[in-house]
Amino acid sequence: MTNATDVELDVEGAQRALRELLRDETITVSEVGDESSRRARLETAVEYRTLARVVSKPTDQVTDPPRDLATMLWDVPAKPEDPFLDEPRAVIEEPKSGAITECPACVGKGEAPCDKCGGTTRVPCESCNGAGYVNDTKGASKLCRFCSGNKMQPCAKCKLGTLPCKSCKSSGQAFTIQRITVSWHTHKESSVVALAPPEVPLDGLAPVVSLAARNERGPLTDDQLAALSPAVKLAAQRLLGEHPLPDNGRIRSQTLLIERVPVYLVTYTQKGKSHTVRFVGSPARPLGLSPPATSVMYTLALLVIVASAVAALYVTGIVRHH
Repeated sequence: MTNATDVELDVEGAQRALRELLRDETITVSEVGDESSRRARLETAVEYRTLARVVSKPTDQVTDPPRDLATMLWDVPAKPEDPFLDEPRAVIEEPKSGAITECPACVGKGEAPCDKCGGTTRVPCESCNGAGYVNDTKGASKLCRFCSGNKMQPCAKCKLGTLPCKSCKSSGQAFTIQRITVSWHTHKESSVVALAPPEVPLDGLAPVVSLAARNERGPLTDDQLAALSPAVKLAAQRLLGEHPLPDNGRIRSQTLLIERVPVYLVTYTQKGKSHTVRFVGSPARPLGLSPPATSVMYTLALLVIVASAVAALYVTGIVRHH
């Protein structure tokens, strides 16, 4: 990764490349203009935390009063269970927070929605698989006699869409502890800063990634944004404004990168005439220029002379067939 201010082609480099390519040491480069395509990419590393009570077996670690993690949600240290995952997670349970509370599974009601019908009291007809019709032995379709074509039948597991809560055994209360669920995610957004001229072919060219700004302890600061060029600063502000952070998340680090496909407009003089050529890519290479064909023409001319001489020898009889 390079610094955001690096320019890979200057006047001296362009002049050296043109002299070598065109085999002309008199070439003089007067200007190198930067027409690169640039895109700002904002990478925001966010840590999300949620706190909930879960049913647990009673424990003797409970303190009086029970420890409450709500006031220290972001102070509890957490490490990813598998840091190599794209979105690592961690689960932290606090036995000292145990208490008899409203059952989180049934919200204190003592009964929970039926796990077969989801509380609707009806399920797809088992005879016709919810189609409403069946095929007889001759292959003709007819209404299902079990559901009369309604496709549904009463749930056989429940009557009113609920079942006794297994977590609290229908009491509505259970021994619970607090659990913090932690997840890490890196959000990536991008915004165009500048576009290369449309006639420049950029297909297949890999961008050069450079660092514009980074804060490893939180979001980018105003001072960091103030040091950027106006165009990059505008793109960064647009990205920051378009993606507000959720309430249950905190920014752990933020990085602003610049993806640049190098394009340079080079002005040079050769044999008293001014020319322009574009260099693209990294390393930069000129578009539409090729080495002079002098050596090739010389070789072809020499072959013609040799062929003519051999033909003359045949004519004079100096060379004979055996």
